[in-house]
Amino acid sequence: MNPYSIPTLIGSITAFSIGILVLSNNIKSKVNKIFSMFCLSIFGWLFSFTIAYSMKKPSIAHAWSKVGCIMVDFAGPIFYHFVALFLNLRRELKWVYITYFLASVLLLLSVATNLIFLSKPRHYFWGYYPNAGPLHILAISLHSAIMIRTIILFYRFISDKNSVISERRRKQARYIFWGTCVMTFPALTDYLPKYGVEIYPFGWGFILIFCAFIGYAIVKHHLLDINIIFRKTIIYSLLASLITAIFVVMIVMLEKFFQGFTGYRSLLASAFIAFLIALGFNPAKNKIQSFVDLYFFKGTAEDIAQENIRLHQELLHQDRMKAAATLAAKMAHEMKNPLTIIKTFSEFLPERYNDKNFIDTFSRLIESQVKKLNFAIQDLLDFSKLSPPSPKPENLYSIIYEISELLSNDFLKHRIKTKLNLPQDAVILADANQLKQVFLNLFLNSIDAMPQGGELLVSSKIVKTINGLSAYKNIGEATIEVYVQDSGCGISKENIKRVFQPFFTTKPTGTGLGLSVVHDILEQHKAKIRVESEEGKWTRFFITFPLLQCITTLTEGT
Repeated sequence: MNPYSIPTLIGSITAFSIGILVLSNNIKSKVNKIFSMFCLSIFGWLFSFTIAYSMKKPSIAHAWSKVGCIMVDFAGPIFYHFVALFLNLRRELKWVYITYFLASVLLLLSVATNLIFLSKPRHYFWGYYPNAGPLHILAISLHSAIMIRTIILFYRFISDKNSVISERRRKQARYIFWGTCVMTFPALTDYLPKYGVEIYPFGWGFILIFCAFIGYAIVKHHLLDINIIFRKTIIYSLLASLITAIFVVMIVMLEKFFQGFTGYRSLLASAFIAFLIALGFNPAKNKIQSFVDLYFFKGTAEDIAQENIRLHQELLHQDRMKAAATLAAKMAHEMKNPLTIIKTFSEFLPERYNDKNFIDTFSRLIESQVKKLNFAIQDLLDFSKLSPPSPKPENLYSIIYEISELLSNDFLKHRIKTKLNLPQDAVILADANQLKQVFLNLFLNSIDAMPQGGELLVSSKIVKTINGLSAYKNIGEATIEVYVQDSGCGISKENIKRVFQPFFTTKPTGTGLGLSVVHDILEQHKAKIRVESEEGKWTRFFITFPLLQCITTLTEGT
């Protein structure tokens, strides 16, 4: 392979990868589809020139280079189409379709005539390159006009202080704007060799910079609604791979330059150049790693670790306080009975102060009711207190039954039938308060999913010897799998893989914390959770706990 083909190959693979990422995230989105088509056209352009540079026959090289140029001619209108959709500028679409038509005309002229490209290509030190025809200036004019128009549209969008635009949306547009500027003006130098100017085409490099802008906007600002969480080790590995690729390309290209300059091959000179470049490899890697820590992850490794711990604790605390508020509202009516008894006693006390039977009876009642109030308040305080789990043997049925009873008024209000099909003697190692939060969140989600009423079923089955689920030497390492199923609106296939992500929600007033906290609590309990759903029909959560004890034998849950 011609070493000058390697950079264009890297650029084509990068553009193709970005396009696949965008398309796979939401294949139904028209904006994502159009952007992926743009990336595919860039891939076609660079990959065609990768082949053309390596061809020895001028005719074959010319054919591939013409394919690459045609892909560039269509890349402009496709990108214009993406910009119009991304910025929601429907009035621009008529001009978009006109540019598609003009690109099609250029395609016909390129294939059928020599007006755009002459039949004989130019030959440079990097390989064959197209030779501009008399009407090639039309292709340059169309491409330049389209890209300048897109830059103007983005500039107006990010500069408009009066429009109601979210800050995240504005930042997304800003990164595309700067990426487009880099991709457009310097990349125009790729046209110069078509007119006899022997300058190696560096358009692939500006495409890599554009892809870097897009990739950063995707990771940091969820461009095109793509939500990706990268581990630092992955970022470092990618950077190391990129540096290695640049290292190899530099050695090969400098070797070629040295051969052309001196006129002979020198293995010693190549080894010396490789040695000099290698000396700068580790320092460059360390500098980039520090840059990633400071600007990409906003801090040193230690700072980031501490911040992650703090944010995780804050996330748990926020959802815990929300659940505690829900519990407090549900417990209010439970406190009415004790308060009514105390109020009645206080009203009759002045009149019946000397009635010994009255005093004895109500004294016992008040003492018991005060204890009941105290227990309820203590439970609420324990529930809302942020602390690591304190597992001990707990009856699973009692935990679930208590939460279902707590929400009984809500089930009645929303016309939801509940059914518990659980063994009453299943014992697991758990923090009862934290598991109450788990089932409270799941039940509240089911209520929200059935605004017109429905059925909530909680069932279970006991499973033997499930590898990796139990950290305890219990009864044959058995586990109990609990099903929480509702007949609500269900979850779409696109959303079901994201339900446990923090801050993901489809509710207009939701925080997106509930199921994420459920997942975290269960992980701390050595339990696992998964979900199945059929949109418009039902949703079922499966929770698997290590089992300590159960006399009842359940072979199948319903």
